[in-house]
Amino acid sequence: MTDLPYPAETPRKREDLPDKGAGSPAPWGLRAAARLLDLFVIYELWNLLILVLGIQRGVNSQMPIDLWARLLFPVMFIVYETVTVARFGQTLGKFLFRIKVVQWSDGHLPTPLESAIRALVPGVFLLLAFIGGPFIYAAAIAVVIYLTSVADTLYRGIHEKTSNTIELFAPGGLARRK
Repeated sequence: MTDLPYPAETPRKREDLPDKGAGSPAPWGLRAAARLLDLFVIYELWNLLILVLGIQRGVNSQMPIDLWARLLFPVMFIVYETVTVARFGQTLGKFLFRIKVVQWSDGHLPTPLESAIRALVPGVFLLLAFIGGPFIYAAAIAVVIYLTSVADTLYRGIHEKTSNTIELFAPGGLARRK
């Protein structure tokens, strides 16, 4: 069980969760900032890996970066999101912005399968976008998936509804799976 307050029954409406503080739906702005920070961290790790592997890329390069190397970025992001959410309920960005992902039904940390589904729903479209060509527009679908949380009263996007999760404000630190 997570250390956040969670109702005995699955919340159905906004009033079922606290208005503010621990256990309230994570504000959309904090969620967006956490996502951008996580993308930046993975992008920098990907750049380092590309450098270490000696892969040529950039403006002066005559050949575009290999497909496998381009696909490495979204794969790294999907794995990062899956592992950290399943293990801690938080990525680095979520930890710094005090957000925790929990199961919608009972407030426990998500299972590895739920975490993988949560990462793959937008991640599949990122994979398509990194293939390039006409698939590049698939990135817009990933963004729309994240933005669907804005229209929901509990800020649950499509990726959260399909994975049985919700992001809550969590002023405490990392939680470990028991």
